[in-house]
Formats: sequence, C-alpha cells, structure tokens
Amino acid sequence: MPGDQLIMTAKLERERAGIYKFQVQATVDGELAAEANITCAVRTKGA
Repeated sequence: MPGDQLIMTAKLERERAGIYKFQVQATVDGELAAEANITCAVRTKGA
C-alpha cells in the first residue's frame, strides 16, 4: 500500500575470517513480510 514502510532488521549470527552471516527480517505494520539468511564477504582492494 502507498505510504507503508518496510522495516528491515539484521542480526549478526557469526563472523569468521572476513565472512559475515546475518539473519534478516523485514516487517510491514509489525507483521513479518520476509526473512532471509545473508552471507557477506569483505575483500581488500586489488585482491
């Protein structure tokens, strides 16, 4: 609906050797709309 806000929250589950795992939830009007597990990696420039 127009004007609704999607609120995303991320909780760091674990970090190891520059790899991060997050549990993410998205809510609209306090109701769960989506959830995901996201993995991110940090790289140094030129690697």
